[in-house]
Amino acid sequence: NRVRDAMEAVARMTGWMGDRAAAEAERAQEQIAASAKSVFESTRTSQERFAERIRELGNLLGRQLIDWDTYRRAVKSAMDALPAGAAGARRTVEQLGAGQNVASERMSAMFAIREENLRKRDEDKEKTAELKHLASMDHNIARLLSEGGLGA
Repeated sequence: NRVRDAMEAVARMTGWMGDRAAAEAERAQEQIAASAKSVFESTRTSQERFAERIRELGNLLGRQLIDWDTYRRAVKSAMDALPAGAAGARRTVEQLGAGQNVASERMSAMFAIREENLRKRDEDKEKTAELKHLASMDHNIARLLSEGGLGA
């Protein structure tokens, strides 16, 4: 029993030490990854950082996590952070912005049409339910009349 108890105690300690070592290794790995990311980010040009920000914003917009107004403001903010020598990037963004305004207006119109269609569908469902109810009442009245249940 003593040997078994001692072996169990060693196993518990080893497991605890293994968990602790694994946690320390994970922390070290996270620190290395953060350092690598920092080095990578520090070596990007302003145009590369700008392009990555625009991709990120496009992804957020595509997933409808931000709206067009927020997207435009964020793009403007990213554009304002570009150095003065990045005139070509600025022109491209301004052209994209004009196209996005058109796209935004089209999407708004599409959503309005969709909402109207959904409203009409709901109205049609209500009318169909009402007609089914009236048909059921007509059927019941006809049945009662045929059975002489309405004093006819």
